[in-house]
Amino acid sequence: MYIYLYNQNNSYGAFTAPVIKSQPENGMVWTKGNDVYVYTESPEMANLIAETHTSVYFDGSGDCPCCGNRWYRFYPEDVTYRYGVHDPSTMSDSDMNRHNVPFSIREEYTNV
Repeated sequence: MYIYLYNQNNSYGAFTAPVIKSQPENGMVWTKGNDVYVYTESPEMANLIAETHTSVYFDGSGDCPCCGNRWYRFYPEDVTYRYGVHDPSTMSDSDMNRHNVPFSIREEYTNV
């Protein structure tokens, strides 16, 4: 399982506070600042969870035509090249802290 980091583009020169609507059964979501994190098995599942369980959207509706879309999807090649995708088994404690990784996920990868 991987952590997918959805960085928000400041469409119209402003950020919007991301909202978590609910927790998925097959993963976990959390926020830090203007970013949304999804912990799950695949980019396709991460996109579905982000759209269903948070305020993330991918249709660009209402976003600035000059600045671009506020949110972008993940694709399988993003896992290969690690663009915004983190493998918890290789993350240091400081990386876990920096990304506010929940304790329940940390427990899976450390001998706590």
